Amino acid sequence: MRPLFVFLTFTLTFLICFEVLVVSSLNNKDSQLLLSFKASLPDQSVLQSWVPKQDPCSFNGVTCHDSKVSSIELSDTSLSTDFHSVAAFLLALENLESLTLLKANISGNISFPYGSKCSSLLTSLDLSQNTLSGPLSTLSALGSCPNLKSLNLSTNKLESSGEEQTMGLQLSLEVLDLSFNKLSAGNLVPWILHGGCNDLKHLALKGNVITGDINVSNCKKLKFLDVSWNNFSMGTPSFGDCLSLEHLDVSANKFSGDIGREISSCLNLNFLNLSSNQFSGRIPGLPISKLERLYLAGNKFQGQIPLYLTEACATLVELDLSSNNLSGMIPSGFASCSSLESFDVSTNNFTGKLPIEIFQNMRSLKKLGLAFNHFSGPLPMSLSSLLKLEVLDLSSNNFSGPIPVSLCENPTNRLQVLYLQNNYLTGSIPASLSNCSQLVSLHLSFNYLEGTIPTSLGSLSKLKDLRLWLNQLHGEIPQELSNIQTLETLILDFNELTGPIPSGLSNCTKLTWISLSNNRFTGEIPAWLGKLSSLAILKLSNNSFYGRIPPELGDCQSLIWLDLNTNQLNGTIPPVLFKQSGKIVVNFIAGK
Repeated sequence: MRPLFVFLTFTLTFLICFEVLVVSSLNNKDSQLLLSFKASLPDQSVLQSWVPKQDPCSFNGVTCHDSKVSSIELSDTSLSTDFHSVAAFLLALENLESLTLLKANISGNISFPYGSKCSSLLTSLDLSQNTLSGPLSTLSALGSCPNLKSLNLSTNKLESSGEEQTMGLQLSLEVLDLSFNKLSAGNLVPWILHGGCNDLKHLALKGNVITGDINVSNCKKLKFLDVSWNNFSMGTPSFGDCLSLEHLDVSANKFSGDIGREISSCLNLNFLNLSSNQFSGRIPGLPISKLERLYLAGNKFQGQIPLYLTEACATLVELDLSSNNLSGMIPSGFASCSSLESFDVSTNNFTGKLPIEIFQNMRSLKKLGLAFNHFSGPLPMSLSSLLKLEVLDLSSNNFSGPIPVSLCENPTNRLQVLYLQNNYLTGSIPASLSNCSQLVSLHLSFNYLEGTIPTSLGSLSKLKDLRLWLNQLHGEIPQELSNIQTLETLILDFNELTGPIPSGLSNCTKLTWISLSNNRFTGEIPAWLGKLSSLAILKLSNNSFYGRIPPELGDCQSLIWLDLNTNQLNGTIPPVLFKQSGKIVVNFIAGK
């Protein structure tokens, strides 16, 4: 028994030592490849933890499995190298499964150096947001990565070439993202699918200028398809039996035809974007049972909103029907959309009073867009009950009467954007608007508002955009506005405002646009305006400003529009203003 025991012990010890030697050998090989990659970089200060005689598993961005390099993540690292180096050293790592070099300043064509090979275990390659270039046909070189399943080359400079006409992409991918390149071929989708798409689950081609046909009817596992922002115009795509499809975005193309019929089998869609195409007629029947986000904006749909859309309320989170030719009333059934966060029917032909009772029941509503319609009547006091609302756009309608004093009465309101411009609103601006403490943008222009600008608006510490022009406001600009250090835009033209420009506005150093034309302002143009380094537009025309033009305006290096027309200015035009060499558009006519 003893000799047998000694033999087994010796054998086990030998096997352990052999395994240690093998792992050590592989570890050394990984280290050599990683250090060779670093040595190929133009800047050796990058990847500072990658040093000799150290375990490569401790290198920054490197992950190991069983002491072998399995994953590399170097996103947002300025490697400043080309794909050849990546292929020669990183893709050659025998046990590499995932390589992510997003936004790593990788350039060059996708090709492998002679004699190099790709890891047979590599499944995921992310080279997005780089400057890779060359013809798309070079992707075939990645065929040397036999198990590659996910490939992200979005936001690069890849181009189409004539070779796509004869050769298909022979990669069995599950995920392919070629968004935001320079692809323009008319046969690109057939080329991508030439080798079959049995495994394809995610295809993104957004932001190119691709034309031609789209037929993904054989891609039975496809869950995500985004071909938005291209130049497709061949009727409607063919989806076939699309039961797996959950996300479909064909927006910003030139599609037309019966899209409802083509996607009728896509019963599991939760995201559907058909915006900015040429679909017309009535809104077709759509598979809505699981829809969470539906975008139909920017088409030529007409007629009333079909009642069946209210049946999606159980799941619907966003609905955008803006920029069509829809008319009639908002269906009352939308009141059951308790999960809806965004409802936008702007730029249509809807009429009637604001159906506040519908929106009050949308307990999750954050954005309400009704602009550019024909809604009329007074603004309901109960608008204040929409406590989760962040954006309220009722502009360019026929609303009349006063702005409700109660609009911001609840201190828990979340309103950030309030657009009421281009209506028939009367009365004064409620001082209580200051209770909307989260306001970033307030636009009340093109109405018949009277009275003074409330001093309480000076407490809106997050306000960036204040536009009150073309009303009947009088009095002076409140000094309290100088407390709004976030203010970027101040537009008060075409009112009856008087007095000087408040000196306190010099504290609003982020101002980019000051427009006070066609009022009754007096006094001298303040020299401190020259200290506003971001000021791009200054319009003071048709007032009663007097004195000289302050030469300090020449310090406004961002200025592109200066209008001092029709005031009582005298003296000469400061020569320093002409040193801006075309940055400034000047209108200096000194009208009397």
